Amino acid sequence: MSAVLAVDVFAQDAPERLDRGRFTFLFFPSDRGLASSLAGYALATDTFPGLPRSVQRVTIAIAPDERRFRAWAGGAPEWGSAVAFPESRRIVLQGRRAGSEVGDPRVVLRHELAHLALHERLGDLPPR
Repeated sequence: MSAVLAVDVFAQDAPERLDRGRFTFLFFPSDRGLASSLAGYALATDTFPGLPRSVQRVTIAIAPDERRFRAWAGGAPEWGSAVAFPESRRIVLQGRRAGSEVGDPRVVLRHELAHLALHERLGDLPPR
């Protein structure tokens, strides 16, 4: 799926959008607070040791439920709580309805953003 098509599908499916800096969050009203909190966190921690500051725009889709997460994430492992797609600069996260086993959403987002930052810097080298 191309980056533009992927963003369009999320934008059509998720009724709300929040743009902060280089980040675009797509979410449902029930995840408005989570999206706002994660946007602030992403802006405040938008660097990684040893890497230049990322400049590419990132779309972060917050899935309102397990079914939507699986549909948006494609072939994510069943235990996965988020997935990054470096080529299209997008991340899919589980929303507030996810169980505690998925972990702290800030830590999960930071992990996925690290994948994108490494890809931006290193390109298509072997997976990291």
